[in-house]
Amino acid sequence: MMYQYVFHFLVIGLLLFAVADNTYQQQTRQISRQLFVDQRGGTPYKTIASAVAFVAPGDTIILVKGSGPYREILNIKKNGTIIAPIIVEGNGETITGFDSMRFTFDGKAWIYTLSKPFDTEPVVITKDGRRILQDENTGNFLGPIQLRDDGKTFELTLGTSTNGWEISTRWFVVAITSTSHHVYRNIIATGSLNDGFNLHGYGINIIFENITGYNNLDEGFSSHDTISCTVNNGRFWANDNGMANVNDCITNVTNVMIYDNVGYGLFLNANTTHNLVDVSVWNNGAIQIRFDNRASGTATRVSVWKPSWNLPPWRRYKESRTIKNSTTLGSNAALTPIPFWTGTPQIMTTPTPSRKGIM
Repeated sequence: MMYQYVFHFLVIGLLLFAVADNTYQQQTRQISRQLFVDQRGGTPYKTIASAVAFVAPGDTIILVKGSGPYREILNIKKNGTIIAPIIVEGNGETITGFDSMRFTFDGKAWIYTLSKPFDTEPVVITKDGRRILQDENTGNFLGPIQLRDDGKTFELTLGTSTNGWEISTRWFVVAITSTSHHVYRNIIATGSLNDGFNLHGYGINIIFENITGYNNLDEGFSSHDTISCTVNNGRFWANDNGMANVNDCITNVTNVMIYDNVGYGLFLNANTTHNLVDVSVWNNGAIQIRFDNRASGTATRVSVWKPSWNLPPWRRYKESRTIKNSTTLGSNAALTPIPFWTGTPQIMTTPTPSRKGIM
């Protein structure tokens, strides 16, 4: 009789294991969908937003290589899970807040008129992908375009083509708001009226791999509130600030280059905590690295180069707009030892890194 009980117990156990294994396999199948996006057609989704509407934990949204740029906002409002994160594979495509500038001829020149004065609501303007900056002293734009005295009308220099001009029109490009367990890979974010990568609220296990943020009006990357995230391989340039994180966020940053931003390079404020590894910062207009308040963390192989100018060469529109002098290290970062930090940025005397091969 005892053997029968044992036998029945083993059989029931095996049946329960089989049911559990089948359920797990079904769940695994359910959480491994690939949602392909190609605005040219030929895939189930032509926009990022349409794929986002159907995404679920474990799914991967894939931008088909060569299908961009995408002129919309990537904002996933659903959480993934620890074992089934939501993944976005950008394949090196661009998500942008830029739209083409449509010039009209007023009998004298080709013009484009803003809805509000530039000084009130500044924008980013590019020609063939290159940002047109303003001279700090004169306010003149450093390209074949100028702002008329009304403060709203842009006029092209005589003989300049109307092709290839873009203007920032969308507030966000890649936005994360109080969501967790996301992975963002191989994405370029440009043309935002705010940050290229903007993180707000509460969120954990948010991972960025091989991302680029450039030509954004505020930061290339900015984390706020109590977000906890990781950035592995990043390039941030031609923004107002390269990377600026605030509040109580926690950020792990590895293999990141921050350069040619008009204001701050790396700006960490408030109660932020960072682990910085293999970070290089150079040629930013105002301050290369600035730590404020109780920003804390570790710095391992953090390299910074002194700029070749003493005064900011370009006009800035955000946090650094009142800075009068250009420095290598600012606020707490300039102190020795640095309060609340383990390790210190190393001021380099070698030539600045080459941009060759930088996305």
